[in-house]
Formats: sequence, structure tokens, C-alpha cells
Amino acid sequence: MFARSLVEQGWKAFNLEGAILGWTHAGGELVNADGPTMRVHVYSRKLDLVPEGYEAVW
Repeated sequence: MFARSLVEQGWKAFNLEGAILGWTHAGGELVNADGPTMRVHVYSRKLDLVPEGYEAVW
């Protein structure tokens, strides 16, 4: 619902099945305010399931 509300406001937004980890495992690009990034926010060390080459942060 949140992604839909962003789209209605003119933003490009998606609700991804598998969340951010699924996106990274599928090779999706991550971008923050500074440009492309390899840092991925995960909920805890226990959920550090990022693919090789990415840095998990919590």
C-alpha cells in the first residue's frame, strides 16, 4: 500500500517480493543519495544474507 501511495504521488516505487535481499540476489542495482552503493540494510547479523560483494549494515 505504501508503494502504491508513492506511485500516486509521482514517485517511481515498487513492492518487491523477496524484499531488498531478493533484489540484490537477482542482480538489481542499489542507489542512495550519493549514487550506486553496495551497502544493504539488514535487520541483524543473524539475517546477513547479502550476496558476495555486498556489505550488510544494521
